[in-house]
Amino acid sequence: MSYTVDEVFNFCTWNGEMVSCEDMLVPVWTFIGKCFKLNSNASHPLVARRPGFSGGFFATLRTSLSGHTVSGQSSYGFKVLVHHMHDFPDVYSKGLMLSPGFSYYISLQEKVIKYLPYPYKAQGEMYCSEYEQTIDPDMDQDMILSGPRNSRFHSVTACIFHRANTKACAICGCDMRNCTLYQQLSCFEPTFTDIYDEATKMDLLGCPIPCIVNSFQPIISQAAFPAPDLLALDNMMTGNSSKMDKDLYLGLSLFFEDLIVREQVHHPVYNSLTMMGMIGGNMGLLLGASLLTLAELLEFLLVLTWRLMPRPKEDILEVDLNAGRY
Repeated sequence: MSYTVDEVFNFCTWNGEMVSCEDMLVPVWTFIGKCFKLNSNASHPLVARRPGFSGGFFATLRTSLSGHTVSGQSSYGFKVLVHHMHDFPDVYSKGLMLSPGFSYYISLQEKVIKYLPYPYKAQGEMYCSEYEQTIDPDMDQDMILSGPRNSRFHSVTACIFHRANTKACAICGCDMRNCTLYQQLSCFEPTFTDIYDEATKMDLLGCPIPCIVNSFQPIISQAAFPAPDLLALDNMMTGNSSKMDKDLYLGLSLFFEDLIVREQVHHPVYNSLTMMGMIGGNMGLLLGASLLTLAELLEFLLVLTWRLMPRPKEDILEVDLNAGRY
């Protein structure tokens, strides 16, 4: 079932000001259905002017009991996934589950991890690649399944999805776009899930990871929603006397905890200078040696070697002084 922005979102605010939900949210098709993306314009990104509730995004959403199943546990509601705008979202296995009847406050902290390039290992036995993690702004599900059009655009998630889909398609004879319902449930979905889960635990199906990774750490709190005062205020402003059903409505607030970017930078344990210092320190501790005594030892060995080297014998010319006397 497909929904529009107006059918899902009641009203929205950004930086404490009411805005049009249609202007803020863009419908996109993903592997699990239709989603709505916030801050999708990379050339004109939305900027939070301050931290806290008043510096982010707030919206009220309404769901349908018959059309919003979000997991295999027969639960219903919404899934929210926070990711960098230049990365492809992993909506298949990640995200926060939100249920109606509550208002959710998701505080975000931005974190940047900088790995060391080859020959240093980044994650387990894997090395990172020095490329900028980004995707084509126009990239959709069909482009991911078909493979990237341009090598300039790369996303680890998009790469894993494409390769997992290719392997599952080879086994089941169809992919997400053309499987029948029986093929989808009996073969493709469980096969794809097994391949994808194994890839995220092991080698990422050979997809290179970037040396710079951006992520957002969420801190979640919640409260009952809607409040009786909010319902009375809504009826006063809209003239609508209808009652908000707690089984259908929820509140969502996204904001930054602070405007600080936390960096985790990897440094080599030893470099050439620290290695020389460690060797010299151990020699001084165990042998009483230093660079000066080491130089003197080398000089002694060179002189000794030179003295012990065999030399060619000199030819001695004997002159008979009596020669020529009569």
